Amino acid sequence: MRPIKFRGKRKDNSEWAYGYLFEIDNRAFILGKECCIVKSGDNDAYINHFVEVVPETVGQFTGRKSKSGVDIYEGDIVKITVKTYNPAGVQPNPPEYRSWISEITWPFYYHEEYVYEVIGNIHETELPKD
Repeated sequence: MRPIKFRGKRKDNSEWAYGYLFEIDNRAFILGKECCIVKSGDNDAYINHFVEVVPETVGQFTGRKSKSGVDIYEGDIVKITVKTYNPAGVQPNPPEYRSWISEITWPFYYHEEYVYEVIGNIHETELPKD
């Protein structure tokens, strides 16, 4: 099972905040992983660090990581390289080419590996116009 975590751009300084999502009254907050316990008499109070984020920038972790180990979130712009493995070895396909198998003529251990590279996100990177 993949971890459920989110990110969003902070309202106070536009930095990314990572953690758990909390929404109330059309406002979004990211609860950080830092937590402290405050003792007050016989009662314990748990205080989480949270920041308000711009709701439109909130994205959930996809469960995938880039080739360098960076978490991939909704809204990330990702370059995908497909590597095809077959008995002859590794043969990377050009990005614009994707082959489909119509008849298998080689052993069944043929498969593809997807390599992800985060190259930006929709909130900070201007996309090329077609």
